[in-house]
Amino acid sequence: MDIWGLGILLYELMHGYSPYRAKKIDEIYDNIIKKKMKFSSRISDEVKDLLNKILQIRPADRISIEGILMHPWVKKYSNM
Repeated sequence: MDIWGLGILLYELMHGYSPYRAKKIDEIYDNIIKKKMKFSSRISDEVKDLLNKILQIRPADRISIEGILMHPWVKKYSNM
């Protein structure tokens, strides 16, 4: 799995649905390009920050796997 896919999976696990939902595939693509992603009010700012760093369109702009592992939210729960 790549980092983008990991971000999609994390979003879905936290919300129960896809981050870029729409009725038509063209609308989904448009939502990705425009970064139209809504967060539940139950989601912490730390998770929002991590997801925003992961779900960057350009792979070069995405947080690295090392950055993910060092992210405060991941470190907070990695010892459980």
